[in-house]
Amino acid sequence: MEGEVSEEGEEKEKSMRLVMKFGGAAVADGGKIKVVADLIKKFKEEEEEEEQGKERNEMVVVTSAIFKVTDILHESAARVAKEGNVEKAKEFVKELKKKHEVAASEAIGDEHVLNVVKKEIRERVGEMEKALIGISLLGELTARSLDYIVSFGERLAAPILAGTLQSIGMDAVHLTGGDAGIITNEDYGNAQLMRGAEETIRARIMPLLDNNKIPVVSGYTGETKKGIITTLGRGGSYYNATLIWGGRGGGGGLVWGKSEGGKRGDPQKGKDGRKKPYISHL
Repeated sequence: MEGEVSEEGEEKEKSMRLVMKFGGAAVADGGKIKVVADLIKKFKEEEEEEEQGKERNEMVVVTSAIFKVTDILHESAARVAKEGNVEKAKEFVKELKKKHEVAASEAIGDEHVLNVVKKEIRERVGEMEKALIGISLLGELTARSLDYIVSFGERLAAPILAGTLQSIGMDAVHLTGGDAGIITNEDYGNAQLMRGAEETIRARIMPLLDNNKIPVVSGYTGETKKGIITTLGRGGSYYNATLIWGGRGGGGGLVWGKSEGGKRGDPQKGKDGRKKPYISHL
């Protein structure tokens, strides 16, 4: 890491810039979300505790949906469109709301923060319910509507993780992919980054880091220039993390997920790539 010279002429080591990406298995329930929050706090503060005069680590967190929620949203949206059963759609929404409220209650120890997060869960689930009822009545599920529905997985997980961090004294703020500057084209289901998005990411993320905040970004999602929600395809949360890592000027990248390792090559182009049990950086 490079150093900078203070007004007194002493060299002060710059903080470490780090993007931490957590997959669905890492945030599978409230207990695991609490573990993740404690881990983030440890990485954020450990070097500051060891060395006087060192700035806090600058950190961005990217989270997936709670384990299997994205799959459930895909399946439920398709079923609602096919069956046209409004009551079943409402029942599904009720169960999803309960799942996230339970996770929030398990993870967040501060009552005020918990109430704020639960209010946001109710509001977002209410938006999803309206969309599902519309899909049910029309009997049609467009790619644009599907992106909107499945985006709720990450958009519900991020407030819970941010709230958990707040409850243990960290200044966290949650963002959607669009809020973070992930501006894409309109290829719903497999959206691609628009030219200039890296600058937008930098413009939106860096002021938060400069104010010592921890942005918690919804993985998998972005938005068009018109503000319409898009998704980046399966595995898009990792793509989001990489974009944010590059857009904020580099640093380190750490990924937590359920995997046996990584391949040396593209698995879609061949099956002979050797497996790597770990990757030291993105």
